[in-house]
Amino acid sequence: MQRVLISVLSVVLVGSLVSIAVSEVHKSHEHVTSIPPPNFGVRRSARLVIDVPSPNPTPTPTPPPTRKPCVEPTRGPSPTATPAPTCPTVTPAPTPTPTPMPVDPAGVNCSATPDFCSSNHEIVVRGGVLSEPLTIHRRTQSGDVPQISISSEVRRPDGLPASRGDHVASLRVEVHLENETADTFWFPTRRVVLSIYNNGRRTDQLPTQGPGFEFTPTGTLTAIFELPMSGDGRLNWEAAIWYFRER
Repeated sequence: MQRVLISVLSVVLVGSLVSIAVSEVHKSHEHVTSIPPPNFGVRRSARLVIDVPSPNPTPTPTPPPTRKPCVEPTRGPSPTATPAPTCPTVTPAPTPTPTPMPVDPAGVNCSATPDFCSSNHEIVVRGGVLSEPLTIHRRTQSGDVPQISISSEVRRPDGLPASRGDHVASLRVEVHLENETADTFWFPTRRVVLSIYNNGRRTDQLPTQGPGFEFTPTGTLTAIFELPMSGDGRLNWEAAIWYFRER
């Protein structure tokens, strides 16, 4: 009788241990989540490449001949004295037009001044995955100003271009500016600013840096931006510049 009771208890104990083990296996499966591949470390960077032809040298102007000061002669008491001609009236030089104050491209309103902005690019990310591929919202620029074009590549963690359903890790943007006009434009600084938006709210800006320069006809300028991407939502980006037309 004791042997039968011991056998029964052993079966019950083994069954309990098996149930606990199965339960733990189920629990461990419940907590398994999809882990995206590692990001190989894309850093924020912005660099500028400028190819501007040198303008023709301006000839040194010849100074005008020196004019002797006009002095009114002293009239003598003789009634036969002939007065000298009156000195000519000197017209003052016109007041120069003040140079407009430079504007930081970071504050340019692209909707109001599209000549200073690129097209707007957009993607949608859900759960860190590219849900909607790249959409381009084009802007119409005037024909007599430097033309701005932009190309974008959304990348996976391994650095390859991302397609719908891929994890999104970084963004590479190239902004190309070309002066196809006959005019020269003055850039107060070499700032090309890339602005990033998430669901309509600006979340980041990345600028290039450098001193001002003359953007002569047939000149080109290329700004290259690279930055990591994180977070979900409707993501947009666009580039802005600022310049003056030289008179």
